[in-house]
Amino acid sequence: MGACASSSRASSVPPSLEEKKTFKWMIDGFSSLLDKGDVWTYSSVFEIMGIKWYLKVNPKDKKNGEEYVSLRLELSNPSLKIDTVVNAYFKFLIYDQSYGKHSEHQVTHKFQTASTSSGTSYMIPLKTLNSSGFLLGDSCVFGVQFVKVVTAKANDKSEILFVQKMNTFNEAKVYTWEIEDFFALKNPSYSPEFELDGHKWLLRIYPSGKDKNENYLSLILEMKDIPCKNSANLVELSISIKDQETANHWKRTGRCQFSENSKSWGWPKFMSLEDFKNSSNGYLVKTKCCIEAEVAIVGRSNEKKLKSKQAVTVPSISSAQTTFKWRIDGFSSLLDKGEGWTYSRVFKIMGLNWYLKLNPMDRKSGDETEYVSLNLELCNTSLKPDTVVDASFKFLIYDQTYGNHNEHQVTHKFQTASSSSGTLCMIPLSTLKSSPGFIFNNSCVFGVEFIKVVAAKVKDTSETLFVQKINAFTEVKAFTWDIEDFFALKSPSYSPEFELGGHKWFLSIYPTGYDKNGNYLSLYLHMKTQNIPNQNSAELVDYCIGIKNQETGKHRKEAGRCQFSKNVDNWGFNKFMSLEDFKDSSNGYLVKTKCCIEAEVTIVGTSKMTGTIHFGP
Repeated sequence: MGACASSSRASSVPPSLEEKKTFKWMIDGFSSLLDKGDVWTYSSVFEIMGIKWYLKVNPKDKKNGEEYVSLRLELSNPSLKIDTVVNAYFKFLIYDQSYGKHSEHQVTHKFQTASTSSGTSYMIPLKTLNSSGFLLGDSCVFGVQFVKVVTAKANDKSEILFVQKMNTFNEAKVYTWEIEDFFALKNPSYSPEFELDGHKWLLRIYPSGKDKNENYLSLILEMKDIPCKNSANLVELSISIKDQETANHWKRTGRCQFSENSKSWGWPKFMSLEDFKNSSNGYLVKTKCCIEAEVAIVGRSNEKKLKSKQAVTVPSISSAQTTFKWRIDGFSSLLDKGEGWTYSRVFKIMGLNWYLKLNPMDRKSGDETEYVSLNLELCNTSLKPDTVVDASFKFLIYDQTYGNHNEHQVTHKFQTASSSSGTLCMIPLSTLKSSPGFIFNNSCVFGVEFIKVVAAKVKDTSETLFVQKINAFTEVKAFTWDIEDFFALKSPSYSPEFELGGHKWFLSIYPTGYDKNGNYLSLYLHMKTQNIPNQNSAELVDYCIGIKNQETGKHRKEAGRCQFSKNVDNWGFNKFMSLEDFKDSSNGYLVKTKCCIEAEVTIVGTSKMTGTIHFGP
């Protein structure tokens, strides 16, 4: 984005606001912005109190059938360090340029990686704006005044944005970048420079994602010849990846300002690499792809820095390191898999090992409504016999747009007989889908915040889980372990190693049970983790372990969807089945001394664990 100059009408702004904590945004040609309809237009990026922000205005937002002018404050991602919370207290302003009766709306908000938007929109009916001194000579002045913020000192900045009318001169110009060998690209790679609408540009592509998470393709448009230090161009841009077979191109559009402060705009998560590489979509044909950029300059702005007279004292805040945030990219793919629990990575909070469980299509007894359910489990390895862990905590579903997070507080005593929180955080799936902040760019963020527990404090831990789409390539692989003499087995005994899905595995069996109580048969699947790159990586695996009925084909099966990592390289079932049922000859599981165990394995996702938290692009 860019930045713009302050208004020459000094009398329209009261002296009390002429401090170094206010940003003013004058839009000349406001009627032209109205012509463009119900779309958010971004201000330049400006710096206040050592942090970069920008305003967003929608001149034709809707509420209850009525049109409103909406104003919103956004914190620029580069200004926000991971795990940082910025407490801000500020006022939205619409300046009355005739009578000085400015309209104010006071807001307090915590900005963080999961919520970079103020959420609360300042809304004024469009008819009110049109019938007052707010609109003077087709110009409107918006602003934000910071009262208190956790940041350093900064000077006021002011912007004037002029939006041109739509006409044939605003026609978008097009550039096509043909890439002959996508797999030869570096991360990043650059297109040749090209000239559109009187300026020089280039495209930047990150084949394995800007954050190198290898799940998304990133595409960025960069302006090479910014006019001057205090100027910016308002640009309507569109970047597409062409479908070379059916012309159903994948396209993203925006209206942003390019300036010395913000020379590039784009999408770190332009599209999933899974969709891009799927040959049926036509985006990648053999090794070739075509990227198209459309650019139209529809306005210009200038920026002016105002000298300040006094400093602003800023307090500091501290945040307890007691929260685990779990972000799931490709959430729609998880919904495709239907009802079933998905496990997070094992994480350590307050000296104990925990994990979250998520069922995206759970149901209550006697209720056909589908719910997203969240449950907390304490790992058996963290529980000593007869130990009780008193814990008070909150389940969280993060609103990534408005910051109105969904919270559910629980108190539970964890012990060997009850390692699960029992109480579920349940939200109707329809509510999750209809609230744009909960599912944002096909990502959903869940979490648990510990309030009180018998343990020491540790830093936040975060996981990003990417769930692959179900398609013909997600083939289930199977291994069969024929045991000739069950009664000769030790406890435990191990199958030969086998390779499925690019990893090596083996099964373990406890003929008299994991706890040696002699009542149950225990079965586990183990991954040889040498192919997992580091401690912070994991594979999400759909697996099924079965004992074959050698006579009727009615096998006994148990299934799970869990993450295998260097920390936890095995999952399975302590009480797979009772030894009484297993040894009952009429069931066909044990014929004389022989039994057959089958394991099915499908890798359906990957995750990364970090000591820091990443949300959004």
